[in-house]
Amino acid sequence: MVFSSVTFLFYFLPLFFLVFYATRCSKWALAAFSIVFYAWGEPIFVVLLFASIAANYVLGLKIEQARASGRARPWVAAGIVLNLTPCCCSSTAAS
Repeated sequence: MVFSSVTFLFYFLPLFFLVFYATRCSKWALAAFSIVFYAWGEPIFVVLLFASIAANYVLGLKIEQARASGRARPWVAAGIVLNLTPCCCSSTAAS
């Protein structure tokens, strides 16, 4: 789905705003609509998206645990590397 497509502008975006502002679960609405948006364009990337979410959650927990001892820097560096790796290694990035 392209941002300038009729489907996005007249169906997806208004429905998102309606759900986002009408519910108290706006974070969940944002997450759900983001996943639907990515799945619409290329469903295989949803697997990458879920893997990234899980890895970032675990890294966030590790960073929080390591902050007390002042050893969070390696976990932050690991998070940066982990999040940039798909961009550097994808075949479409070089095209």
